[in-house]
Amino acid sequence: MLVLMALLDALLHLIPWVLIPFIWWIFTARRQSKFLSWIGLRKPVLEWKPVIVTAGAVIAMIVLSRLLLLPLLLPADLGTVQLPYVGMGFVILPALLVRDMIQTGLGEELFFRGFLFGRLTEKLGSKAGNVVQAVAFGLVHGLPLFSLAWLTDALTVWVVVGTLSAAVVTGIAGWLLGYMTEKAAGGSIVPAVLAHGIANFVISAGYAFDLL
Repeated sequence: MLVLMALLDALLHLIPWVLIPFIWWIFTARRQSKFLSWIGLRKPVLEWKPVIVTAGAVIAMIVLSRLLLLPLLLPADLGTVQLPYVGMGFVILPALLVRDMIQTGLGEELFFRGFLFGRLTEKLGSKAGNVVQAVAFGLVHGLPLFSLAWLTDALTVWVVVGTLSAAVVTGIAGWLLGYMTEKAAGGSIVPAVLAHGIANFVISAGYAFDLL
């Protein structure tokens, strides 16, 4: 039941990430390519060493920043969606895996690396396009923390530093995911989806076993 509920919730959260790219594709590219291929959901052409190194760096960066950096700078309950799962242990892990791989891994990669990076590359070139999508990716993760702190009167200098740190670290991870997608996976977002989902799942598992 937990897995089914997590799957339904993840699919609902997936809709906004897919809807904008799908509408864009209908009006601009449906005659040129199929939607899944256009958005990067295709078999990757892998260069294994860059993929492994980049994916490892992304996972380590996201996990270590959440485990070591942000707890020093942000209140423990600020912006942590995993809090409801604290202490639930093994029973919640399958549901967390589904949520993290589909809702965040697949959803965010479809939009940022599949859709946004691809369209920016067409207009700006791959180097500038990767930087812009990475900045957007960082802001999407940092600004909600800042807004939540502002609304709950928890805004301090350390919270500002923490939200900026979250945005910077996430932005760098986003750049690495874009680089991996373009340079080491032949334009496929599949490796990025796996790396992103695994990083989030490791963090979620830490909460499930009350380690964070």
